[in-house]
Amino acid sequence: MTRDDTIRWARQCNLIYKEDDEQFIDFLHAFAALVTAAEREACAQVCDQQAERSEASMLKSKGIKARDIYSAAGQTARWNAAAIRARSQA
Repeated sequence: MTRDDTIRWARQCNLIYKEDDEQFIDFLHAFAALVTAAEREACAQVCDQQAERSEASMLKSKGIKARDIYSAAGQTARWNAAAIRARSQA
């Protein structure tokens, strides 16, 4: 998310601010970053929960093929959670 993104979104929401009000734009940008980080973490937690469900299903599975499928699904969900969290570092 760039500063220009923040300004564009503020305009789309009809927030009133002066073009040269750098302090207000900085505030909006910081606020947008916090909201984005919270949403990113919520998405990563959904992936974590899916991984836990897949891993629990894997342990209950009787067949090798089913265990492999649930194991792969759990690992994929863990990778997705890690990828989402890594975006915070980018």
